[in-house]
Amino acid sequence: LAVGSYYRPPGSNNESLMYLSDILSSIASDYLVLGGDFNLPDVTWRDGQVSDCNSSVLYSTFSHLVSSFGLIQHVTEPTRAVSKRSSTLDLLFCNSQTAISSVTHLPGISDHDIVTARVKCKRVMAVRPCPRKVHFYNQGNYADLADELFDFFAEFEMGSYEMDVDNSWKLFRFKLIALMDTYIPNKVIRPKKRSHKPWIDKNLRRLLHKKQRAYLTHRRTPNAASLARLRNLGKLFKVKLKIAKRIYHSTLSDRLKRSPKEFWKLVKSNKKDQVGIPPIDVSGQTLHDGQEKATCFSKYFQSVFSPFPGSNDCPAMAPTATPLHDMKELVLNSDGLVKLLQSLNPNKSTGPDGIPNRVLRECSGVIAMFLYVLFTKSLSDCTLPSAWKEAYVVPVHKNGHRNKVENYRPISLLSTSSKLMEHVIYTSIVQHLNANNFFTPFQHGFRPGLSCTTQMVEFFHELAHAYDKGLQTDCIFLDFRKAFDLVPHKFILHKLSALKISPNVSGWLVDYLRSRTQAVVINGNLSDSTPFTSGVPQGSVLGPLLFLIFINDIVENVSSSIRLYADDCVMYRAVRDSDGCAALQEDIDRIASWCFTWGMELNVAKCHFVRFTKKQKPVITTYNINSIEINLSLKVKYLGVYFSH
Repeated sequence: LAVGSYYRPPGSNNESLMYLSDILSSIASDYLVLGGDFNLPDVTWRDGQVSDCNSSVLYSTFSHLVSSFGLIQHVTEPTRAVSKRSSTLDLLFCNSQTAISSVTHLPGISDHDIVTARVKCKRVMAVRPCPRKVHFYNQGNYADLADELFDFFAEFEMGSYEMDVDNSWKLFRFKLIALMDTYIPNKVIRPKKRSHKPWIDKNLRRLLHKKQRAYLTHRRTPNAASLARLRNLGKLFKVKLKIAKRIYHSTLSDRLKRSPKEFWKLVKSNKKDQVGIPPIDVSGQTLHDGQEKATCFSKYFQSVFSPFPGSNDCPAMAPTATPLHDMKELVLNSDGLVKLLQSLNPNKSTGPDGIPNRVLRECSGVIAMFLYVLFTKSLSDCTLPSAWKEAYVVPVHKNGHRNKVENYRPISLLSTSSKLMEHVIYTSIVQHLNANNFFTPFQHGFRPGLSCTTQMVEFFHELAHAYDKGLQTDCIFLDFRKAFDLVPHKFILHKLSALKISPNVSGWLVDYLRSRTQAVVINGNLSDSTPFTSGVPQGSVLGPLLFLIFINDIVENVSSSIRLYADDCVMYRAVRDSDGCAALQEDIDRIASWCFTWGMELNVAKCHFVRFTKKQKPVITTYNINSIEINLSLKVKYLGVYFSH
């Protein structure tokens, strides 16, 4: 339910109504309630619709706005009476006939009535999280845990010679989890809604409970002494609360610089709703149960994967500008693993293996010994433990209605040990590719030294330079549909095979993409695992790199300017006549052809064409993708910045 208030000053033109229309278009809500003083007396209402009104542009715009958004007006009596004339100026709209009831008028403090009404809306059911075991890591005995784990290492190392990497990992994980339960206090809890503000610490909570007990005591046996104690505790709590709040806000800016988590902690404390993912509408049914929602999301995320290419043939690849040198053999270093473990953020969520970063960091010295054995075996056998291929997926809202599964993106939680191995592989591959100048200079996403800022500066500089010279620049903003989910694994491996990556790393990557699974987690409810058949694992270390390798050659044979930020692509050209427009269209066709060849899709409905020029008579043309015309837009959002005509 979205509730809005609106005021239109008397005598204002229709621009304010057009602005209101833009705002209403951006609201993603099933129900909309809009009220306010519209100052439009020359409208006659019948059954909530405009039956007659002034024929001016202003009133025509208003009538169109009401009808286009399906609004029903519920105020039937005049709300303002002056002299002998009464007018219905204060209006109450809703896009539902039955959501508004009991509209009444009360005397106002001005010459307008106060309009009251009842609004019916669905009650959002609170979701109770499932019970779960929590460890109190601040109370852990990590020295004894590390000592006992060290004593186990010789047995583990001997056993790993006889076992494959999958069973070696299970042996290590089972032992570490058992030691965690022994040396770190833990208990099973059902998470509760956090009702306290972040500046209320345990001392203030203790004082608050003392005050509440004093109140109950005074209720049972009221007397002067109990009343005095209650008042004293109330004053003390108020003073200490004020001080704590002032200290919290005075140090907040410094903490935000160090940890963005503090910002979201503050936002969460001010939110009224704690329901997480709301009820989901699917096929005419509303799902409230956490397990049902998890299953629903799992089916949707699995449905967006592309089918495995049926043909054994892979598309031909254009030769690189310069021959690539062979990649150096990857050599693991136990000291490097210790540094990686010590650099882990202890506040990050725990992956499917149940081993938290805090434990990995606290016991980094001894755990690095185990990981060195596991990583060496995994690399030499070109095989990953099956647990490293499992992902827990958390749905995160993108935009639009929150009760639609298609408006969520999957964010994966992976085992930290797996991501550490990925980091080692990633570093080796990137060093090899950078040494061979592999990456296109037009790609600024996921690359050291480049960023969203560098992309925007260069793009805007070229636009402004052409604009200052009086040139017209036609820009095509391209949107790839589910880019990170659709990339066929077969084609990724095909492109990797041409990069002269060392055999053990290449073989490891083949197994990395093979037989991956994911399960959706919502409020502790876990869906069944489903196969991960295409795309790159989101939330992984290697995923972005694999995508950059896959999309790198999209710029080949494109004569227009093109810029990439991961999967965000903009192509543009200064056009002086129809020949320039034709050249840009040819490049659009080349991009569309590349997508068809390599199993990607362009979402034409979300692609935009913007014409930047100060010419009074610009070159007029249209552009299309696969014979579908691209939307001509006056404003487009690119990398978080609005560009307008």
